[in-house]
Amino acid sequence: MAQTPCAPLGYDPKSLPRELLRHYIGASEADIAAMLAKLGLKKLEDLYAHVPANVRMPASGAAIPEELSYEDLLRHMDSLAKKNHVRTSFLGDGLPHYKIPEVVPHILGIRKLTTAYTPYQPERSQGTLTSIWIYQCAVAALTGFEAVNASFYDRATGLFEAIQCARRLRDESDTAVVAESLYPGDIEVLKTLAADTELRLVFVKPDPQTGRVSVAAMEKAGREAGDRLACLAFPQLNFLGLLEDVDGLTNLADELHVKSIAVIDPMTIARGALKPPAAFGRQGASMFVAEGQHLAIAPNFSGPGLGIFGIRFNPEHKK
Repeated sequence: MAQTPCAPLGYDPKSLPRELLRHYIGASEADIAAMLAKLGLKKLEDLYAHVPANVRMPASGAAIPEELSYEDLLRHMDSLAKKNHVRTSFLGDGLPHYKIPEVVPHILGIRKLTTAYTPYQPERSQGTLTSIWIYQCAVAALTGFEAVNASFYDRATGLFEAIQCARRLRDESDTAVVAESLYPGDIEVLKTLAADTELRLVFVKPDPQTGRVSVAAMEKAGREAGDRLACLAFPQLNFLGLLEDVDGLTNLADELHVKSIAVIDPMTIARGALKPPAAFGRQGASMFVAEGQHLAIAPNFSGPGLGIFGIRFNPEHKK
């Protein structure tokens, strides 16, 4: 079959010399000469005369090899990748590695959910808004919470923001009682972000006999904080792989008239494996935070993370 001839460009590419350059250079020799003349300099090297010669790149340039064609580069990268020896990792420490369903790439490729534009372009924004709305609806249905945010940096920063939210919801409060059975990395982030601020973190250690935080110990720390207490924060599945008494801890927060912040794993509440945070205790947790990286993103040198945050809708106090 004969090929349809391409339409003419409407201009001569040779009339635009920059378009035919091997590497893009924004300024021509004439432009550079004009700028140097304005600065009273003779050559580009004069711009760096104040930099010691022993730390400057030699005139011959860096020892960078010639570029490869697209096909050759692809073959080269593939040969490098085959040198990797992937082993089963037991060092996740809170970064699970689940199999990504085969359908995920096809969904992500739906044109309405993504375009080639950068995020500030309206076309891309529409795809972003649609995909975020679908994500929020899915997490809301999964957890039973009415309000789910787009994302925080990761679970740890989401937990810190949830604590700050609880502080703002109770006047004069500055204290959070936190179960120390949380992932240690999250605790480290909390301590880092709370340093030199008005936030006071009180950590309650797990019972060495059970590996879980006792409700009595959390209550003792909460009552000692008194009116300055903002919230209780605790995991559903703790760092030792044990289930905390989320019902008792949620009810305790209600009794103390403070917010309960549940740290959950959305994967473990799917298909009814564990109950959702909206079903904790008598009325459900006030807020929840989670890591969503493993919902669809493979771990890659400890990242990327996706912090999930949800809060219950209050018809009496909508703000």
